[in-house]
Amino acid sequence: MKKLLLLLLALVMVLSLAACNTGKTPDDETTPDTNDQTTDPFGEDETDDPLKDDLPEKNYGKTEFNILTQDYHAAVTDFKIDESTTNEIEQLIYNRNAYVEERYNIVFEYFTAAYDQINTMVKTTVMSDSKAAYDLISARPTWTVLTLTEGNVGDWKELEYVDTERDWWNNIAAEDLSVNGKNYILMGDINASYITHTHCILFNKKLATDMSIPDLFELVSNYEWTYETMYEMVKDIWIDSNDIKDLDDTYGFSAQEFSMASALQFSMNLQTTAKTPDGFPVMEIDMTKWTDAVTDVYTLLYDTPGVYADAGWSDHRALFSSGRALFVTSQFAHPILGTYSELTDEYAIIPYPMYDDQQEGYYTFSDTASSAVTYPINVADPEKTGIIAEALAAESLREVTPMIYEVALKYRYSTSEEQAHMVDLIRAGVRCEFGYVFISNSTSPRLGSVVTQQKQNNYTTYYQNYYRTWDTKLEEFITFYLD
Repeated sequence: MKKLLLLLLALVMVLSLAACNTGKTPDDETTPDTNDQTTDPFGEDETDDPLKDDLPEKNYGKTEFNILTQDYHAAVTDFKIDESTTNEIEQLIYNRNAYVEERYNIVFEYFTAAYDQINTMVKTTVMSDSKAAYDLISARPTWTVLTLTEGNVGDWKELEYVDTERDWWNNIAAEDLSVNGKNYILMGDINASYITHTHCILFNKKLATDMSIPDLFELVSNYEWTYETMYEMVKDIWIDSNDIKDLDDTYGFSAQEFSMASALQFSMNLQTTAKTPDGFPVMEIDMTKWTDAVTDVYTLLYDTPGVYADAGWSDHRALFSSGRALFVTSQFAHPILGTYSELTDEYAIIPYPMYDDQQEGYYTFSDTASSAVTYPINVADPEKTGIIAEALAAESLREVTPMIYEVALKYRYSTSEEQAHMVDLIRAGVRCEFGYVFISNSTSPRLGSVVTQQKQNNYTTYYQNYYRTWDTKLEEFITFYLD
């Protein structure tokens, strides 16, 4: 399985990643034809290996490399792992660290900052008279972005050996989160949480067969998996047992409401910002598209018999675990952690649907509970930080990420090539968006905020109430940089 996933990752990166990111492939090129490959990306000719880094060999003489992480589980375990761990993925992260330590003769030292004090610690180390105490920082992007107006973190493009175009970085997210052409925040394989927190949909294969649901893998591969297709499929699937919607019934979709609305914002490509010619973010909202999406998602969650909307974080999973839901909102982390190990039916994974059949591909996002990396602007050795960060990211893509998918694929859903193709489509479609990350509060321009927190289905009113707040915040942000 690991060999299959490594090969598929390599092929997708070389042949289909760009197609998934920028447009649909022609019908006869939906999946790469491995029979046409004339070189083996894992063969002896390493110059053709898309997973090979181009880093120089250095000997840092057992010097320390200090990593500061925000004090929550995902950020910490993206780097700091106990040698005795029995978790398969954590073992791989530990081995990745050991490999990079040996390759460059360094010693990783780990520090944690209280969850809400991470930015203060970064600011303190930057304001000190000496060089920064930390070489790399890992934290939630929604926290990290707040430091951009303090000038505490550096531009990754200034580091010679960091190549944001390589496949171990999400170069689309790098562009989305860039300011004036500068990349202060990087997301990618260096943070395992960025992979495990990717949003997706699980479906019960037995229920799909019993309910005569069309081949979902085929629908996705043919780019026919749209929001309207999903809605028509689930809207009337409610097998009632007692005249009220509860956990004893069977549904078409069991959804954590905020999670689903958030994921649909990305899968439906609902943008909130655009970039000026100078690369600064400004508010730009397609009112027609947003208005329609708010109405549709509100109807889906609260006025559709076949959908069970869970405001908490357990009932929707209980329904799927008991075999009472065709679909459930999910992240890769759930099958990895065995969340649905009690389910006796086989289940599978697919992307969130496209807005319509005119959309270029399938999009999703990595939850804001995942982490991203920055570095202090006064880092002691910029070259060293660049080399080690790039080495960690590259080794993660080679050894950690494929196993994340393999571990996830062990939990009772198909290990077929079609399933692996679904995973590749999801990975290729991970997006980020400056407005979503930067304007982060209960009144931010998020689909989840207006629909599930404000419980509104009138986007025009919501927009009129909060647009000035959003625009002012971005204007202050731009003013900081211009000054």
